[in-house]
Amino acid sequence: MKRIFSLFVAVATALSMGIISTSAMTAGQENFEKAVNPPGLELYWVNTASIEQNISFSGNTATCTGVIRGNANVNSITATFTLRRVNSNGTLTTLKTWNSSSNSRTLNFSGTYSTVSKGETYRLSVSAVVTTSGGNSENVSDSFSKTY
Repeated sequence: MKRIFSLFVAVATALSMGIISTSAMTAGQENFEKAVNPPGLELYWVNTASIEQNISFSGNTATCTGVIRGNANVNSITATFTLRRVNSNGTLTTLKTWNSSSNSRTLNFSGTYSTVSKGETYRLSVSAVVTTSGGNSENVSDSFSKTY
């Protein structure tokens, strides 16, 4: 019985660590996060099917897009998307924040920021609340980085 409980605690800890947002981390903290959550480890959400994000560049403009898909029982999603520049010392500078919501199981987002520079790395992060028709809410987060 002790071994089953220990296994349950270990799995629960591993899952909870996988939902940590890297949006406010320095490069050193992000490296630690990668060690704790190695690439290829998939996060498991109860009500959220997927989160996709992208940044595309044209001239001095970054176009940020995102899609959050809930499972069949989801009826609303509210999200905050944040674009940040990754500075040379690993710190992050917030450039723009957008709020978005949907009264369905899918949230589609698109926003632009018009002062980007080639050679810089940008990070798009999202923090969202996914809510089911039964009123159960799930907090999810994700981030995506791209160099122009």
